[in-house]
Amino acid sequence: MANGCTKRLNFGLSKISDDNVTSLFLRNVTERDFGYYMCMAENYHGASTRLILLNRLRDALSFVYHSQTKENNSYINYGGMCVAAVFIIFLFAFIVSKFRKSKETIVNAEKTYVIQKNVVCVKEMKSAVKPFAPQFRIEEIQKSCTPLKYDQIIVRYNIPVDIQWEVSRNRVEINEKIGEGAFGLVFKAKLKVCDSESTKEVAIKTLKLEHRDEDVISLLQEIEIMKKVGKHENVISLLGCCLKKGPVLLIMECAANGNLRNFLTKLANYPNQLTTHDFVNFAVQIASGMQHLACKGCVHRDLAARNVLVDDENVMKISDFGLTRNLNSFGYYKVQNTDQLLPVRWMAPEAWSDNQFSTKSDVWSFGVLLWEIFTFAAQPYDSIDDIASLWSQIANGLRLSQPDSCSHSIYKLMTRCWNENASQRPDFSEIIYYLRK
Repeated sequence: MANGCTKRLNFGLSKISDDNVTSLFLRNVTERDFGYYMCMAENYHGASTRLILLNRLRDALSFVYHSQTKENNSYINYGGMCVAAVFIIFLFAFIVSKFRKSKETIVNAEKTYVIQKNVVCVKEMKSAVKPFAPQFRIEEIQKSCTPLKYDQIIVRYNIPVDIQWEVSRNRVEINEKIGEGAFGLVFKAKLKVCDSESTKEVAIKTLKLEHRDEDVISLLQEIEIMKKVGKHENVISLLGCCLKKGPVLLIMECAANGNLRNFLTKLANYPNQLTTHDFVNFAVQIASGMQHLACKGCVHRDLAARNVLVDDENVMKISDFGLTRNLNSFGYYKVQNTDQLLPVRWMAPEAWSDNQFSTKSDVWSFGVLLWEIFTFAAQPYDSIDDIASLWSQIANGLRLSQPDSCSHSIYKLMTRCWNENASQRPDFSEIIYYLRK
């Protein structure tokens, strides 16, 4: 059918044998052949007819192009509608989610009692208890409206920040827990080095959720003490702290071999791996660190094998300036007059009787630590459970016995450290000289 008339035209033979072919090429076509045609295709399945326009090649291309564009536009329209529908669904879900979270926040806020407190640094003080440690005071400044019923109390502390030591929290990646005390926790962590993609392994000390104001003060004082103690090979170094917008974090060196007590306990079954020379070397290092603290006017108050860390090269590093306490070791600490925990088995008589701590009381504790080294971290006075009885017997002259692997000269140094008269005890420089002879 062409121009309203029916006629049959014969063109050059064209075969279509591929299902993917969408074009039919006609040969020996003239201009008078242009017009509408009924195209019929048939095979053994049946026949199909379509009305088509035969025109000039560029027009035909134009025709074909417009036909494909129309088809493509249909796909685009359908695709656009699908995308729009998905977007609307996600938008609706997002709005519903925000509404629910907002509602949950309101509900949780109604169940949370928030207390705001200011930490005030009163003054710097020198004392026999905590030399050079600032005295902090905590003031309650604001409370949220008390709910009729609440599930938790949140205390937020506003703490003065020392820019020189403050570390951005996004530089700290806290990993597994490696230590725990009465109110403190110690974690292994990674600290991102400034202006670099590299990290270094560190240790993080922080407080448990159920801490008290006194524990916050203790941790802040420990940070200040570590600042002023400075760097020494045998004292653990402060690397920084996090005081802004979150829990207090003390960032310090990480010692790969843990504390000396655990280090010695693991080697107790392999005593031949350590010699007397090794033991003396450990003691000299610890005495050197303690001499540094004494020169800085710092009294440790809790010198023991558990508070000495060992790095991957077996370098001794004194740590824990008064916060972490071992809860799992029976008889280590006792409450005296206050709720403060005390390391009674390592304490000098004047410390537990009169609360007098000094470098000389640290020397007494060093003598007990020296005994721990030569006994592979045995517990002092382990046959005596009653602390009052222990104190009474020490006051009457009881002393730890000489370890099997300890020479008479080393044991003599221990007993000098345990002199009842504090003034008769050696100082740390004398101890170092004696051990190096």
